[in-house]
Amino acid sequence: MRVKLRRFLIFVCAASAFTMLSCGVFLSYRLLKTHPVESILNIVQRDDLEYLVHQKENPYISRPSLGMGENYLLSYTDRIELRNAYSFAMSDTVETQYDYVVTANLISRYARSTGGGTNPEVMRKTYLIDEDRQTMISDGTQIDRTYDIYLDGYIRELDEFAQTVDIPVTGELRIDMTVSLHSPEEFSDSFVRGITVPLDSEFYNITTHGEGRVETNHSILERSLPVWGVIALALLIVACGGVFFTALKKLLDRRSPFYREVDGYLKAYDDIIVSTATPLDFEQYKIVTVKNFKEMLNMSNKTGHPIIYWEDGGNAHFYLLSQNLLFMFTVSRHAHGPAPANA
Repeated sequence: MRVKLRRFLIFVCAASAFTMLSCGVFLSYRLLKTHPVESILNIVQRDDLEYLVHQKENPYISRPSLGMGENYLLSYTDRIELRNAYSFAMSDTVETQYDYVVTANLISRYARSTGGGTNPEVMRKTYLIDEDRQTMISDGTQIDRTYDIYLDGYIRELDEFAQTVDIPVTGELRIDMTVSLHSPEEFSDSFVRGITVPLDSEFYNITTHGEGRVETNHSILERSLPVWGVIALALLIVACGGVFFTALKKLLDRRSPFYREVDGYLKAYDDIIVSTATPLDFEQYKIVTVKNFKEMLNMSNKTGHPIIYWEDGGNAHFYLLSQNLLFMFTVSRHAHGPAPANA
C-alpha cells in the first residue's frame, strides 16, 4: 500500500511538472516571438566640422593659422587641424553599436582629361587615421576628436607616383569620417563627413563633403517580453524540467527501497567501498554496531581503511576493520517493507 501511494504521489508530481514545463515553453514562444509594430525610431545625426590651416614661417602670411573658407599656400602649409564634433540622438533608448572610422584617401587623376573631378582615377591609397567601436544602451552619444593632418608626406608620395607613371596627374587628399550605426532592433544608418584638399596647385582652398545634419526614421521590431521576463521564464523551464525528469526517473525505477538505498551508497562511494563475495570470520573481532552510514564514512576517513561490503540475501552489511574491532552498519531488506513482485 505504501509503495502504491508513493508511486501515485510521484506520478502526480511528474504530471504537474510536465504541465508547467509545457505551459512555460508555449508561453516563451508566444512572448518571445518578434512582430512588427507601429513604432517609429527617429535618429538625428549632426556633425559640426571645423578646421584650421596652420602656416609655416613665410614672407607672405603673417598669421600663424588661417580659418575655414580662405585661400592657402600649399608650400607654406604646416598642417591642417581638423576637429570633428559628431553626435546622434534617438527618440527612444535602444541598444546601439556604432563604428567610427577616419581615413585619409590619397587620390591621383589623369590630368589631360576634361571634366575636373570627373577625371578618371589612376591611383587611390587609403590610410587609417582613427577607429573606434562602442555598444551602448542609450538614446544618443557624442564624439569630439581633433586630428592633425600633415600634407608633406602625401605630396611626396604623389610626386613619386607621377614620376613613376610619367603621365600628367592631379592629386587630392580626401579625409572621410564615417559613422555606422547598427542595432539588434534591425536598423542601420551610415553617416559620412569630411574635407578634400587639392595637392596639385600652389594656391588652394579646402572643400567639405557630406551633410551637417541627417534625420532618418525607422520602423523597428519590438519584443513584448523584457529581459527580466526572459530570465524568469528560463529559470521556470529549467526548474520544471528538473522536477519532471527526476520524478519520471523515480517513477520508472522499479527497484525496492532497499536496493535504492544500497545502490546509492555503492555508486556514491565506490572509491572507498570494497565488495566481497564471502564474509569475514567475525569471531576474532569485537563487533561495534554503527547507527548510520555517515558514521562509517567518518571512521573510514579517520583510519584510512576502506569500507567492506557484503550482502547475505536479506541484509546488506558495510563494515570496517580497525585493529581488533569490526565496525558494522547493516541495511535490512525487511526494514524497508516487502519488495514489489517484479523487483
